[in-house]
Amino acid sequence: MKAIHKIAASLAGAILLIALGTTVSFVSLKHVEEAVADRKHTREVLTKADEILSKLVTSQ
Repeated sequence: MKAIHKIAASLAGAILLIALGTTVSFVSLKHVEEAVADRKHTREVLTKADEILSKLVTSQ
């Protein structure tokens, strides 16, 4: 195999690995963003439930 072919194959492999790593990073980031949104929603629900409970306790 010629040296130029070895270099081209190595470069192609490196580019594929970088592309794969980038894709995995973007997918992971999307999951993190979804988790943040879920936590925010949970916090809002808990806050609202706490407000309702406080109103119930003070009304009695």
